[in-house]
Amino acid sequence: MGEISNAHKFELIVRFSTAALTLCLVVVGICYTVETRRMRIAAESEMEMFKKQFQYSMMPDLYPSVASKKFVTKLVMDGKITQQFEKKDLTKEELVKFIKHYVAIENVGNRCAYDAYLYLYNSDTKSFMKAPTCKVYVTPEKPTTVIFTDDKIYYITKSDIVKEVKKQYNINIDSVDNYLKLKDKNCLFLFYKDIQGKVYLRTRGFVSDDEGNVIHVNTDFFELN
Repeated sequence: MGEISNAHKFELIVRFSTAALTLCLVVVGICYTVETRRMRIAAESEMEMFKKQFQYSMMPDLYPSVASKKFVTKLVMDGKITQQFEKKDLTKEELVKFIKHYVAIENVGNRCAYDAYLYLYNSDTKSFMKAPTCKVYVTPEKPTTVIFTDDKIYYITKSDIVKEVKKQYNINIDSVDNYLKLKDKNCLFLFYKDIQGKVYLRTRGFVSDDEGNVIHVNTDFFELN
């Protein structure tokens, strides 16, 4: 009986050891699977972050800014802004009054921007204006300039802006209001694309004080496709 008992105990020990070893292997396998998945997710996240950083480092990055009335007046009086409009000849004083906003567009990125379209929201009249021409490309080397005048032909509705964005970039935006954060401030809307066809929107709000000085109050950036 003693031998049978010992054999039975040995069998139990073997079974217990086998079960324990199997359990350990299962636990190790689960831990390995979980850790591998965690590492894969972390690696994918890191890769996506690297891609975004690379994209941001290579893409054009445009900033529009509005010049003060004093600066515009000086440029006109110094002959650095001349009449370029289909109007009768204007004196320098008349030209200063005719120019509503003088906007510089600076590309602080590393690549050229293409098909830059600029619109301006006037908080006083709740109306929109469009720049007389688009900029085919904006290089990082030097700023380019856009002049908004009092000419009524450049006023545009919000729905027309949506249509123009669809036509120029083949993308849909629901409403310009979605990107207008401060309706009590003037705002620039600068649409542009990179060489790969990605479309971006930079908005920048601004106000003018009683002396004609311009203060830029906020800026936002959107990837539209």
